[in-house]
Amino acid sequence: MTKMVPREHKIHLHCFTESFTVAQMWFSVFPNLKIGLTPLVTFPSAKNTHNVARRVPLDKLLLETDSPYFIPRGVPKDQVSLSHPGMAITVAAEVSVLRGTPIDTILEYARENTKFIYGI
Repeated sequence: MTKMVPREHKIHLHCFTESFTVAQMWFSVFPNLKIGLTPLVTFPSAKNTHNVARRVPLDKLLLETDSPYFIPRGVPKDQVSLSHPGMAITVAAEVSVLRGTPIDTILEYARENTKFIYGI
């Protein structure tokens, strides 16, 4: 990828589930890269994702739902069969708990990072 994509290119690494070590490797190669975390972070078994959520610099974090696939833990699946963008707040809430950082701070960084990557 380094031969085809300029180092300064803006990249959204979608639905990241790898280790923080892998995240650091990506950050070192592409400084404008952001990591997207999904509702998988709400599940106790998602240890890699929890570790990344705790350690990723906030200026590298994006919130996603991977809609329609990942319904957050705690959302009744008999009432909701598909996820949607409004469920990204569950990702922010879990990242907030894992980091011990106010949710408003998580949302502020995610908003700025989204503007940076997508120009919106």
